[in-house]
Amino acid sequence: MLNLLKTCLTLSTLTMGYVSANDITITNFTGAYEAPSGTGTATRFTIPVSDEFTNNLTIKIEKISGGYNLILPDQEREWLDPPSALDDVVIARWNGINLSKTATQVNLSGTTLQTVGRAQNLNLKNLSLKCVLDSSNTDEVNQLMQGCLNKEGTLRLSFVELVKHKSDFLNELMAIVEVLVGGDDFTTQSTTLFENIELDIKGDSFTGQIKTKAGITATVKLNGYIRYEEGSQQVRIRIDRARAGILNVIGILFDELTKLESESMVVQRPWVTINLATEE
Repeated sequence: MLNLLKTCLTLSTLTMGYVSANDITITNFTGAYEAPSGTGTATRFTIPVSDEFTNNLTIKIEKISGGYNLILPDQEREWLDPPSALDDVVIARWNGINLSKTATQVNLSGTTLQTVGRAQNLNLKNLSLKCVLDSSNTDEVNQLMQGCLNKEGTLRLSFVELVKHKSDFLNELMAIVEVLVGGDDFTTQSTTLFENIELDIKGDSFTGQIKTKAGITATVKLNGYIRYEEGSQQVRIRIDRARAGILNVIGILFDELTKLESESMVVQRPWVTINLATEE
């Protein structure tokens, strides 16, 4: 769930990164991408210094050196140096993505998002992310991270599937073929499944629940401390309590989190540290 929150925040910064402005509205953005290009449609697309587009606007996406190019009817916008998780994507499909941003808050929702990458695949369903924004910070990414993690934010997801690949060309090829033929689930190595995710953050505290099928199959309720540290670009989480019904499962939870450790996520009970600056 911790890397999942990072992914959801990244989805918000994808659009916010194009402009430093208060009012952005994107409605029902649906499309597909197969490197190096893709297309999508939106029933409404409003950003400052641009006309408001409606009536199933077509948007083109092109991979360029160092990032992506978004092509609108009257202009092009570049997004350079994206997070490695997005830069890794080979194939993506998304449906019903909605984004609204004002000076004080950001709301992101979506029906489905599926990606196939060289390192991992991701399958999300029924996403909802709402955050208060920290308007005192002029950097768009830090404004979002501090608002969601240090002030107030909520995350809801009905289904998450994360598949990490071994360095095996056949595994990657099979995953790509499965998406192309319309398969709903990815079936390569190291699969982690979550359902019915709820996460609420206020101040330095968080509460949440998640139905996990990774090692244990149960609905786990948890709470603790969370903080985004801008200087080190780290998210620090202390998990104080984790229960499945009347059972204390914090030991099992940390056993499973330890299996997910990487350069970007370090687990030292009761702490989990996510290094956002680390390129995997």
